[in-house]
Amino acid sequence: MAKKKLTPGRRELAKLLEKDGKDNRKRLMELLEEIDDETITADGLDAAIIGVTEGCDIKVVYDHAKCVEIFQILQEMTEEEAIEWMSYNVTGAYVGQQTPVFIRLI
Repeated sequence: MAKKKLTPGRRELAKLLEKDGKDNRKRLMELLEEIDDETITADGLDAAIIGVTEGCDIKVVYDHAKCVEIFQILQEMTEEEAIEWMSYNVTGAYVGQQTPVFIRLI
């Protein structure tokens, strides 16, 4: 998907998402270093990382609603478009045992 030029308001939100993503990525790498495991991450969605699973297969866990929000902001999608994009291109993609987990908070 081609990147769109962001409006000034969206540009500021994008900067915040980028900072959150960098912070989350750093914490994730520190945690994975401790447990000495490899994982798969979803490109561009670091700001939505909320943790990792415990057990045999360590997987990165994302907040589904935050992922939708990221697509709305960065790709200027409507909520419906972002949910459809997530369903088809992200949550619908299986890339092996360590495929990330996307949860809907209640």
